[in-house]
Amino acid sequence: MTDKIAARFLEYRSNTGDSVSEQASGAHIFRPAGNTAAEIGTPVLTNHMSNDQFTEIWQTHGDWINLVTRVYVDKPYIEVEWVVGPLPADQGREVILRYETSLSTNQKFYTDSNGREMIQRKLNKQEGGEPVSGNYYPVTTRAVLLDEETGMQLTVLTDRSQGGASLAEGQVELMLHRRTLEDDNRGVDEALDDALKIGFQDAAEYY
Repeated sequence: MTDKIAARFLEYRSNTGDSVSEQASGAHIFRPAGNTAAEIGTPVLTNHMSNDQFTEIWQTHGDWINLVTRVYVDKPYIEVEWVVGPLPADQGREVILRYETSLSTNQKFYTDSNGREMIQRKLNKQEGGEPVSGNYYPVTTRAVLLDEETGMQLTVLTDRSQGGASLAEGQVELMLHRRTLEDDNRGVDEALDDALKIGFQDAAEYY
């Protein structure tokens, strides 16, 4: 069992083109303006419920994120339900949920291949690429952090396909929602100006 786990909502600002490349972030291309994601709001406890079967905690993060965390008494996993949006339209935003643990992962994590075998993903495998988006991979059903020395692992099960990355030791992040204000010139001929509210469920398992 990992002795540290935290879930944080953060956002990358969408790139509209810079000195490195004129390529903007859009419907087909994820290209943040910087390598660091910023915290979204301050977690505020809005409700708490506990009984002989589970404990449930409700939180808000800023004005447009709601989080429910559910811990069962007799289950080896935690359920995480979240609702994100609509995203403000003042600038391009790409919202992630990052799970942080104390696991030593040696700059590696694992994603599934269409729900079947697991594939090892190594940080910065392609030298000279985009430092954030170049380390994102498809997560069809699950992402895994594994500490090979202790044998402990974190498995995040998603209810639908998402993009995911592990950019630091013991961390895995999943892309939740995007709203960009520029066309990425890949055929759509419009910005990814998504004003929807999106809700998902993740199940985080610990071994």
